[in-house]
Amino acid sequence: MPGILCLLVVWLGVVAAVRLVSSGKPSVASTLKLVEAWPAGAVNDEARRRWIELFSSHLSALDLDARHLVLMEPRLRSVFIEMSPEDQSHFLKATEPPGMRELIEGSKRWNGGRCARLVQPAVADLEALKTGSSARFQAMFVADLSIAEPAIETVGIEGIFKGTTDPLTRFDTRPLVERIQKHSQMGR
Repeated sequence: MPGILCLLVVWLGVVAAVRLVSSGKPSVASTLKLVEAWPAGAVNDEARRRWIELFSSHLSALDLDARHLVLMEPRLRSVFIEMSPEDQSHFLKATEPPGMRELIEGSKRWNGGRCARLVQPAVADLEALKTGSSARFQAMFVADLSIAEPAIETVGIEGIFKGTTDPLTRFDTRPLVERIQKHSQMGR
């Protein structure tokens, strides 16, 4: 009987510790609450930079599905549009996952067939996550991946999208590029 009581106390302690740790972990809801706290307008540059750093730290703590739900949130897109070009650039860099630059550099050696093999499951993942995503991303692609092949050789995977140098395009396509990164790392 004392052994059972000891195990019960240990189990309750573990449950309490897990709840305590998980209550402080960022979630989709808490990260989206930060979107409402965007210091727009005449607030100084330092406040906006701190917000971007805080937001990116919350975003980096999320799993891939939760991260992409946040990145595809229309309210976040509106905040991104309100940002100055400098803040947009800082936001894109701060929220970039590890290995993204390496993926883009490495993708300059890809052909259209490899792109298509990686894009299809990535789009399907996002469609399963949020209905309507597939059509949204399809509208951003250049007409034919074989046409995009010369662009892929110069700018990497971002060459399959229209307006590759536009910060808004880079923001809008981030979830898809991250999914392509995931499938590329899986060896497809």
